[in-house]
Amino acid sequence: MMNIRQTIDSAGFLFLRKWRPELTTAQAAHLIGIAVEIESFLPATGIPNVQLLSPKRQENAPANHYSGSFGLEEFPLHSDLAHWSIPPRYFVLRCLHGSPTAYTNLLPVSSIFSAIPEQYMRKAVFIPRKRSPAGHCCPLPMWFRQKRDTGVRWDSLFLTPLNSSAKKVAHVFSTKKWSNSLKAVNLLEPGDTLIVDNWHMLHGRSAVDDDSIDRRIERAYLSAIKG
Repeated sequence: MMNIRQTIDSAGFLFLRKWRPELTTAQAAHLIGIAVEIESFLPATGIPNVQLLSPKRQENAPANHYSGSFGLEEFPLHSDLAHWSIPPRYFVLRCLHGSPTAYTNLLPVSSIFSAIPEQYMRKAVFIPRKRSPAGHCCPLPMWFRQKRDTGVRWDSLFLTPLNSSAKKVAHVFSTKKWSNSLKAVNLLEPGDTLIVDNWHMLHGRSAVDDDSIDRRIERAYLSAIKG
């Protein structure tokens, strides 16, 4: 597993083709790293430890989900759970039923630096679009630190700019095309596994056509990669 961790630290992600298809996503996640047990420590969220991701038309999806805003269109680049105080460090995507025309797009945070000055990213502060049930609304820095590691968060749907630097960041993301910097990964066969560094990579789903409506991907979050 040390090579896996080194590869992810260097490249920001790792794609394994047809890796241990006999394993469930939960089993694979526990083998790769330390799984985030969302059901145990955040039961009120209703988020299961392993989530099933499937394309949905806008009218058939909850309004607070990406599909509720974008339907079968391309999903904008984002960090998973960017509205948490500290987003999950990694996530794993496992293919159950793939499609040759649907992709997961990846963008290294390092590619953003050419379009957004680091000073703006370090100063940018956001708030969650939706307040907590208690009415709290904690400021969320785009550039954050936990122990010795730093990370960057971004989500145009679930984060609202709080200061001028955050508004400049949001403007760049609303106008900039990142196609030349994207890495497109196709989870096609059962067992295809994508491990992503959620602090240093943004991701989004490509548009889905009628041939991809049966695509089924499972996701689990990790706090660390085992070494």
